[in-house]
Amino acid sequence: MNSTICGWTGRVLHIDLSTREMAAQHPARTLYETYLGGKGLAGYFLRPYCTLEYTDPELPVLVFAGPLTGTIAPTSGRGPSCPVPLSRGQSATALSADDSPPS
Repeated sequence: MNSTICGWTGRVLHIDLSTREMAAQHPARTLYETYLGGKGLAGYFLRPYCTLEYTDPELPVLVFAGPLTGTIAPTSGRGPSCPVPLSRGQSATALSADDSPPS
């Protein structure tokens, strides 16, 4: 990746939790220019899975940070998150320690 793009490492790490395999991907510069920020990149990588049910084991867990994360820029410490919907009106972020997902 060209060093003139600041704020990116130039690679995306894919980790398969069931097989414990890892693979690094080096996206083209145009991907970073087209899908801006951590939310944009997360959306790009989530799009092929958007029709899966939330209980599908093939549904990925995505963690992306934007180019300003860790800087002194306002709100740069916030990373994108996507709570998993468990049932209508309830999300994983709304569960307490005593709650369990519906069966």
